[in-house]
Amino acid sequence: MAVFLCFVAILVLSEVMRARASREVQGIVAQLTPGLPFSAVTNRLGEAVQTFTTEEEIRVFGTLQEPGIITNSILHAFGHVGPPYRWILVYTDRQSQKVLYAGCKDL
Repeated sequence: MAVFLCFVAILVLSEVMRARASREVQGIVAQLTPGLPFSAVTNRLGEAVQTFTTEEEIRVFGTLQEPGIITNSILHAFGHVGPPYRWILVYTDRQSQKVLYAGCKDL
């Protein structure tokens, strides 16, 4: 019985931590509004872990499939630890270096 209770407690704790991490990531993404300079993003999140510049890379790794955004943007991926590890994805305009869209993706 004690093993079962420990197992249930671990599952509940895991779900609580997952939900908290999800709310935290969504809060960060909500602050990365279109038009925000990329320098403000890096001040908030640090350096990008990966940067994707080709349409093919952006299409494969990103979450958006809008041709207008994929063609004219650079995709920056920032890591966020939590359970689970998540990517915060920021699409920026190639010329202005301003945020076009921000989202997240589980690893």
